Amino acid sequence: QEIELIINGTAVDAEEVANLSGTDDPGPVSYEYTIGDDDPNTIEFEVRSEDGNNGTASVAVQEPAEFTLSAIDVPSEAAEDEPFDVNATILNEGDVTGTQAVTLSIDGQQIDTQNQSLNAGETTNVSFTVNASAEGIGTGIKGVDVATDDDTVSGSIDIVNPAEFDVTIDEGESDASVVAGSEATIVVDVANLGDVS
Repeated sequence: QEIELIINGTAVDAEEVANLSGTDDPGPVSYEYTIGDDDPNTIEFEVRSEDGNNGTASVAVQEPAEFTLSAIDVPSEAAEDEPFDVNATILNEGDVTGTQAVTLSIDGQQIDTQNQSLNAGETTNVSFTVNASAEGIGTGIKGVDVATDDDTVSGSIDIVNPAEFDVTIDEGESDASVVAGSEATIVVDVANLGDVS
């Protein structure tokens, strides 16, 4: 006889089973079915013999782990020699636990990667600490991206020159000579050549 596989009311496959006596065991009959994107959340399986005997089962379809990102937090400005933090919120919108790499990139240069594991529906915050000078990023406005396998969020930061003090003696305002035992006045000009205080 043929054993027919019916999925959601539609016959999709059949397997031939040899005629056997009542004491013979034909063994299991196997079918394979690939769940598609258009399948419903619950799939109804039915197997039916030519004699009209049948068996049914329901299979719940779970969405795979999907890590979406939101709420990226990047400072608007940072000195090149001072560390800054980049934060983002991750949500697993799937129905099952998953693990994905979360990557930080600045102006297309990958800076750091962290592996994050989340249960279905779970949210977590991810944080990266960056030192622009150590990473060789340079100064200027830089694009900042945090990415999972499924999503990317973007921001920007202005990397500015750190404070740099230039010190010179003002010879015109300083004493060139003094009488022994008296005080000498030295005038020092100090200028911050950097972009931050």
